[in-house]
Amino acid sequence: EGASGRTASASAGAEQDADARDGAAGGARDPETREERAARRARWVAARRAVQAAREREEGEARGGEDAPRGLASIDAQIAGGALDEARASLDALSEAERRGPAARMSAARLHLAAGAPARAVQELEPLGDRPDAPAPLLALYGRALLAAGEAERAAEAFASSEARDAALPEALLGRAQMAVRARSPREALYHIRRLDLLLRDDPRPSSFRAELELLRGRALLQAGRTVSARRVLRRLVGTSDAPTAAHFHYAQSEVGHDHVAARRAFERYLELAPDGRFAGRARHALGREGP
Repeated sequence: EGASGRTASASAGAEQDADARDGAAGGARDPETREERAARRARWVAARRAVQAAREREEGEARGGEDAPRGLASIDAQIAGGALDEARASLDALSEAERRGPAARMSAARLHLAAGAPARAVQELEPLGDRPDAPAPLLALYGRALLAAGEAERAAEAFASSEARDAALPEALLGRAQMAVRARSPREALYHIRRLDLLLRDDPRPSSFRAELELLRGRALLQAGRTVSARRVLRRLVGTSDAPTAAHFHYAQSEVGHDHVAARRAFERYLELAPDGRFAGRARHALGREGP
């Protein structure tokens, strides 16, 4: 541990220089000039305002409009707060007609995703998500469910369709960034993340949404070889209460070769939270373990 402290201390002075080189390298890879980026930002702000009213109407349609059960907002709040049993009971209390509506289906899909049952979430949304008139918010949720269920190709189609219907919908852009990270296309991922950064200035989302965004940012930076910037993003993220479990694994990766004690602790923390998780085997291998 003392040796690691000395290593971290010795590298602390160099890290700022590395950050500067990292940022400069990222800028060199950006195909846009400053003027082009400014113009794109202005277009996005204008587009954001232009589609807001249409999006609100579309979301109302996706939620069932005036016919949507009034208790669905509280059900979604229960899901967001982790009260899954209460949310399930509230859904079960809906009438059969209400339960078949798009609003209830979206809430049920969120519940299944929160409970770790993505296949059931897909089943909830499939009758609506495959329709040509499916609204953007529903398609974004459908893409999220498909991706969690391992159907990456269909998820990519759903996210692309969602963005085509509403180019300023944050959930659609988050999905596009997720697909790019999975395809190990960091340049494309960072492009979508920059778009999200602009949109979220005027369109706040819950802290859990922003945590997912920061995880994707860290992963994309790692894939782009911008390790110092990735480490900074992921270190900050794992210190928050909303950090996704996978953030600990990717933070550990960013510390490998830099601070082996921090890397080890982060791998161990990931295994504590997700002993059977997607990255559990790689985390155990990094720790020199063959089994749980």
